[in-house]
Amino acid sequence: MQLARILSAYIARQFFAWFAGVFGTMVAVTFLLDYLELLRRGGGRAQANWGVLLEMAALKLPHTAQEVMPFAILFGTMLAFWRLTRSNELVVARAAGVSVWQFLMPAILVALIVGVVAVTVFNPIASTMEARFEKLDNRILRQSADPTMLSQRGLWLRQSDAADGQILIHGERRVAPELLLDKVTVFFIDRLMAFTSRIEAKSARLENGSWLVEEGQRFRPNEAAEPFGQLRLPTKLTTAKIDGCTSMCSWRALSCFARWCWWRRPSAYGCSGAVVRR
Repeated sequence: MQLARILSAYIARQFFAWFAGVFGTMVAVTFLLDYLELLRRGGGRAQANWGVLLEMAALKLPHTAQEVMPFAILFGTMLAFWRLTRSNELVVARAAGVSVWQFLMPAILVALIVGVVAVTVFNPIASTMEARFEKLDNRILRQSADPTMLSQRGLWLRQSDAADGQILIHGERRVAPELLLDKVTVFFIDRLMAFTSRIEAKSARLENGSWLVEEGQRFRPNEAAEPFGQLRLPTKLTTAKIDGCTSMCSWRALSCFARWCWWRRPSAYGCSGAVVRR
């Protein structure tokens, strides 16, 4: 029993050392490549000095590290056991009656612990830093005046209503100090994911805890359109929150709408003109 514990601890240390070495090497190489790519993209831009680009590369590093971590575990495992085989340590362990699973288990446990730490601790930090990188990338390299302007797709937003339903808002953002959307479409979905109504309006403005929707029509299944001049929709969204999450919020809202349209037959509920097709 004592021999098994000592051997397991030794194999775990060997595996972790090789994993850390491979992981550090891969992260360093990808960091250098990302920095060189940022230097190339930032050439000729006044704000893109080496310090800012270095900060951007550092902010992107945790996200890149998450992507290379599985490969680091794979190659770290291969190198660790290759080293143990070359030194005949595994041969001696087998001759002493240690089974294959006994010297594989320490590496499996270390890999499991690394994965849990990566998901619970490292991933939230990486997501936050990636969001900051995207903001700098939009402002400095892409030189986009509005980080929530998503080319021809416009802006997608999602919020909850008082009845635990979902409200999906789509529009084209106009360049202005406040949040002002043109060509607005609003979808209302109840908590059972059933379509209830749709609004098509000329514009919508975010002000004082509500959306002021102007010059539109509300469509309900099997009912005539209801025109209106102004309509207020309560919301907890703010311009700061929307600008802070940039395109991530838009893609989440679009994903929600895509799942709903897939299951709810878009042609039957008035969303046949949406960007999602069956």
